[in-house]
Amino acid sequence: MDSVDEWENPITEPPGRVQTGVDPGRLRPSRNDLVRHRLNHQRLLVCSGQTRPTPILVSRDGVIIDGHHAVRAAAEEG
Repeated sequence: MDSVDEWENPITEPPGRVQTGVDPGRLRPSRNDLVRHRLNHQRLLVCSGQTRPTPILVSRDGVIIDGHHAVRAAAEEG
């Protein structure tokens, strides 16, 4: 992850709106205790082109609230 000085918030939509096309590598995790089998499941969804049924929730500051496993899998898969 970029240092705080270099980081640019990718979130441009106001709260309550859906934003698409966000680079998952630009979001900030709020946790680091991911479960391997959940991460693998999300990776399978990403690789098969399946759309996540619920949106990834991110704060206005670019911090992931819900969807850590999906974001990590997407970032790792490019």
